[in-house]
Amino acid sequence: MTPLPDLLCLSHLRWDFVHQRPQHLMTRAARDRRVYSLEEPLQGAQVPHLQVWEDRGVVSLRPHLPTSLSGRAAEARVGELLRAFLWNEDALRPLAWVYSPMSLPLLDGLVRLRLHGPMTSPVQARPELLRANHPDSSPSGEG
Repeated sequence: MTPLPDLLCLSHLRWDFVHQRPQHLMTRAARDRRVYSLEEPLQGAQVPHLQVWEDRGVVSLRPHLPTSLSGRAAEARVGELLRAFLWNEDALRPLAWVYSPMSLPLLDGLVRLRLHGPMTSPVQARPELLRANHPDSSPSGEG
């Protein structure tokens, strides 16, 4: 059986703050696929970089940017950091679960399917429905 596609979550919530809906869903999804969670960037770094750590099977990505970068320049730099990271992970076409619509431009040309936060209530209630979007899945989502 072909492995399930990687999943990328874009969220304004900090992964290590409080265990909320994105953390709960992504932790469950990490049981059978690689999962990455990208947070909104922090300002104040000397050099742009990604802080990377794993928690409950989810690889968290926290961009750090210089204060001099803002707006579209900051967005472009986060996109570069994300693409480089995913390239190194060989995760080139992940599914995306978008909890923060401000992050949508980061996904242009990067993902195969976008699932948007509150509008995806069936997926939020049953993360296993993500399997239904995998090409090797049966219509029931059983894989």
